[in-house]
Amino acid sequence: MIDYNVRDDWPDDEPTWIKSLVCSLDRRHGSTTTLPLVVVIEEIVDWLELAAGKDAWDNGRNRSSLARDLEESVSGLGQRLLRTLAPELRTFEESLQTLGRGGLTASGGKVLHQLPGQRTDPAWTAATRAAYELQDALASDRAVAACWEDLVDVAHEPRFSDRRHRHIADLLFEQLRLRGHEPGQTFNRLAHTLAADDVVRPSRATPELTLLTGRLESARALVMEVPANEHVVVWLGYVGGRVEHVVAGNVIFMDAHWYVPNATADRQDFVGKQELADITRWSLFRVAERVDEKSDVDVLARVDLGVTRVAGSARRAEAIVDALLSLSVHRSAGIRPLLTEWAIVRNGVLGGSMARTPETSFANDYYGANMTAAAIEEVAPRLGAALAAAPLPRFLAAAVEVQAAADRPHSREMALRRPSDADVRSVIPLEDRVVQHVAAHAGISSAQLFTDLADLWPQSRWRSDVRLAVSICLLGAGPRYEEVNRLRGALHQTSDARPWLVFVAEHEHDLLAVCRVESERGWVESLLRSVSDPVEYRRLMHGYQRCAEVLNLRRARVRNALVHGNPAGMPAVESVGDFASYLSRHALEVGLESFVTGEDVATILSRDRAEMDALLAGAAAADYWRSRAAQTLE
Repeated sequence: MIDYNVRDDWPDDEPTWIKSLVCSLDRRHGSTTTLPLVVVIEEIVDWLELAAGKDAWDNGRNRSSLARDLEESVSGLGQRLLRTLAPELRTFEESLQTLGRGGLTASGGKVLHQLPGQRTDPAWTAATRAAYELQDALASDRAVAACWEDLVDVAHEPRFSDRRHRHIADLLFEQLRLRGHEPGQTFNRLAHTLAADDVVRPSRATPELTLLTGRLESARALVMEVPANEHVVVWLGYVGGRVEHVVAGNVIFMDAHWYVPNATADRQDFVGKQELADITRWSLFRVAERVDEKSDVDVLARVDLGVTRVAGSARRAEAIVDALLSLSVHRSAGIRPLLTEWAIVRNGVLGGSMARTPETSFANDYYGANMTAAAIEEVAPRLGAALAAAPLPRFLAAAVEVQAAADRPHSREMALRRPSDADVRSVIPLEDRVVQHVAAHAGISSAQLFTDLADLWPQSRWRSDVRLAVSICLLGAGPRYEEVNRLRGALHQTSDARPWLVFVAEHEHDLLAVCRVESERGWVESLLRSVSDPVEYRRLMHGYQRCAEVLNLRRARVRNALVHGNPAGMPAVESVGDFASYLSRHALEVGLESFVTGEDVATILSRDRAEMDALLAGAAAADYWRSRAAQTLE
């Protein structure tokens, strides 16, 4: 076999159609504009479950586009598969037509306006159910067998110009993926089985097709094979990070610079030691031995996927670790370790590996690496334990993915490039999308969640401003540097047992005494006093609440303008950046807390309001936190 599944030494009596069949299994001959039916169904399922209401499904052009993609993919089916899928296809197409008519619900609202997580109308549930049933049918034995037979049939036809074989081969590829194959590897095995360049040719007395029939039967058996489950462990190697040892459910983060040298038999034992020893024998996960060398990996992540199918295991493991890293980087604003190498261990035996070329923004960002490491130690164990029990729910997974995209323009990886206006503009709709995904996960309207989060913003802003006021007081050293350093030390020693707001109340006059920023003194004094004075607190909160109303309205206007191409000046965009960031960040935290603890989002939000409600009712912030600290100690 040479390139593109072509042989130069086919036997003279080999039928032309078998050569065509073998060549059709090479997917490098270019692609068609028609998407395989499996891909179209997955896209429609995403739209049914995730696409926001009015601007998505109520837009006739969007519905027409999805319908056209479905029509094109069905037209590319072979006749055998088309007959096999006829009942499921008919049900699915009818359900989409019913949904597209978008009549009124019992309450008078349009069906197509219902938001993700609240699509209870029978038209939505019927379409979603039909989509999954069609997906299951595509992965069934009968459908895979029919698609394979269609591919064999079309190979028998004389030189066709409509590339029907390409549509059928692409669909078979996706069907194998659905069934748990590594489809690229399976296609390669099929090609070599059919080409059979190592098979002994039959004698003259043997009918010509006897050997060919055997090859076809072997190929069909490969297609129909169901991959076995195995105990799969995936090792991922990253550069650009520093993590000591963190256990997060079925994920263990390790410092490669310690664990790789200690993987030899005479060194200290640890979980996965033999696996790592086997991997490093193949020159993977190499770490520097001398000061002038550069390591291939800095951080290792061992992901125990349990008994499962090997196909796609590296991607699944990467997705689990990626969720932990995304949230850690989001929490810390540190750098994101980059995946460079991975290895798969199947039933204790190395079963595959891959290496990538790392692409970093700037070298030796140790501070950023330490920020991320600290966040991993804080975030990963609790969330990792929850992920080991169940995958991240669909809407929360989408929220994490969108939040990572929103964080990108202002991340440390982009520190050497100032975000463009386009970067800044792109963040607002993304952060809004995070809130919408969390609302869908919680089963509440996004409008309600935006309102609830905006109601919490004044308290968050007040706390941020108190911190800023303290920082202004402790700027520089000046003539009273000893007193400033003493106050800084006391502030750094605050903890759950001694909250920082209590420190502010106890040192209000000391802080004011060292404040040298005269232009801000009145504002600083008001904020410091509000920690102990309920009247001053309520006065400030009235202003913050008014500000929240203005920002929330402006955010909605800016978001609408950015999405639909209406005017949105950069000053307006930038003015709502912090507010939009707060909404998405807090929404994601609440959603993940709900996933980890099992509490509903409404309960968590009401607990978040407890401090603000108590202070607005007349309690002093310092007294409130003294009480909370006493309860913690008990």
